Amino acid sequence: MKKTLSLATLIFTLVGVLVACGGGGGSSSSSSSSSLSGTVASGSPLVSGTLNLVDANGRTSSTPIASDGSYSISTAGLTPPFVLQASGYVGGNLVTMYSAAASASQTANVTPLTQGVAMLALNNSPELVFNGTISMPSASALTTGLQTANTTLQSAVSSAMTAVGATVTDFIQSRFTADHTGVDLALDYLQIDNTFQNSGGTQVPAINISNRTASAGNTSGFVSATTSAVTGSLGPANTFNTFNISTIPVLLAKISAKISASDFVLADWNSVNIFDSSFLDGGRTPTTFLSYISAGSAGNTISSAFVPLRCRTINTNDAVCNIRATMLSSTGNPLAGFEISMIQRGSTGDWKLFGNQAHVNYQVQSYVQKTIRLDGVTLTPAQTYTSGIHFDIEQPAPRTAILSAQFFVVRNGAEQGSPVIQLKQQAGCTYFGLVDSFGNPTCNNMQAIDGSNNGTILNGAATLANINNTFQSGGTFFRLKTYSDNNFTTLVDTIDFITLNGGIPPPALAGSQMTFGTLTSASIATLNGYTSSVGTRFNLAANSNVAVNGMHVIVNGTGGNVDDNGGSANVQLSSNSYQINLMSIPPGVTATSARALYLLTQGPLFLSTKYVGCNGGTCW
Repeated sequence: MKKTLSLATLIFTLVGVLVACGGGGGSSSSSSSSSLSGTVASGSPLVSGTLNLVDANGRTSSTPIASDGSYSISTAGLTPPFVLQASGYVGGNLVTMYSAAASASQTANVTPLTQGVAMLALNNSPELVFNGTISMPSASALTTGLQTANTTLQSAVSSAMTAVGATVTDFIQSRFTADHTGVDLALDYLQIDNTFQNSGGTQVPAINISNRTASAGNTSGFVSATTSAVTGSLGPANTFNTFNISTIPVLLAKISAKISASDFVLADWNSVNIFDSSFLDGGRTPTTFLSYISAGSAGNTISSAFVPLRCRTINTNDAVCNIRATMLSSTGNPLAGFEISMIQRGSTGDWKLFGNQAHVNYQVQSYVQKTIRLDGVTLTPAQTYTSGIHFDIEQPAPRTAILSAQFFVVRNGAEQGSPVIQLKQQAGCTYFGLVDSFGNPTCNNMQAIDGSNNGTILNGAATLANINNTFQSGGTFFRLKTYSDNNFTTLVDTIDFITLNGGIPPPALAGSQMTFGTLTSASIATLNGYTSSVGTRFNLAANSNVAVNGMHVIVNGTGGNVDDNGGSANVQLSSNSYQINLMSIPPGVTATSARALYLLTQGPLFLSTKYVGCNGGTCW
């Protein structure tokens, strides 16, 4: 299948405005002056964020999060303890984080670290307590659990706190400011994934933390914390970058001014020093880059809040930082993610657009896919889940510079044997497809590795646990090599420091731990009964349970697959509604033709809902 988002580009995917939910009420032991307050941040404040909480009796309340990440919410009429949920946009992506509070009046920050503390204290996903799936613990039990979990995570990230000069006694209750200094800078430096590990046949909460500023040769850089132990190391404090990223909003303000004025003239951008002289991004020069972004971004703005995805030092004076900010409409609504590499030159501290310095756009991302028969035919099991890795390579038209590519696993700077995945350009595909066991390219860029279908073994790591252990150890990355021929011979680019974000969760956890997009009943009927030929447009909509980033449809005709070419010609009508435009040549779709729709969501973990069927037939 095809994912519509790619790295180091401007991606214009309209998303809905997050609306705060109401609630509250009932009797409680808390006083009228009781309140919770704190900072909500993931390195940067959330854009259009909302803070929700649920009390010991299941009552709820909510409040908007201020632009600086601060909030205050009354707990009058509510009974402690509380689980807090913060939702909003970070870098154009909708994120949800959790925290917990044992009393009715205290500081209660919400960050990736507080979610880890809450997860360890609850010994389960905070989401399950928040939505009432599992019971809220007593205030005394939660207090004890939070204290133990806080001590555990303090030990795990102590070198990061030393690097930023921060002394933190409690990640939930110690106040901080979301300004890319102190604790907030540590959040920038750390990749924090809240997941589960297999321990004696039981799934237990685990907080996997990586030092994303560590160099490829650093043997440390990863730590895993559970309720019983901390393993690994983030490395000493001097392995963390120390250059100033707090000045990046200066560059974002320059870009925002040009985009909001619909000014995409290269000379105007150069007059305010936006582009580095060596800029190259996914094959685009400054001129082609401005042409590419002009259609989708004119009149919008770029939020000053940003997330550094990875920063590293090139030499004594230079540093590169790949960041993601949020694009806003003229009314301030979140529109999309602005993602680009940036470079800092010398002692001036000025940041400029540098690009990913590659001839192609690329991404490696873990995913979980949920498969549902859209025509009512029961699958076994009823909702099938698949875990795997998504390898995405695209290049600008005419797509002739690169014809093949290989991904290698690199550990401590050295390639680990043969390429783990090979890809080739295939006629009729808008992206590179995986090469199958016979050496033939396919129009597929997702590798299933879920126990029932291991596909290509990644350097001997045939299980999810082995793959996760490989890529969550310090100094381990993907290396991408691109070639100008289709036989992996004439090298064009070598691109390092490509991470596998989010690990690969086992499919067994997907149903209880992840929220997938769902089609409306009307759209299911539309797709199931679709009998038109190529060129016909029809609308599909998703339910409002989750914002989607794209819909991609394949329908089998008498001459082959009728495909909308990865959504390149689709039109987004609203946050959860698309006009699908089938673009391929084969005609002959009938009532019993096989059809599949991929409903996509975007985040550190790529989630896809695959609807398949053929009007009650046995084609799938």
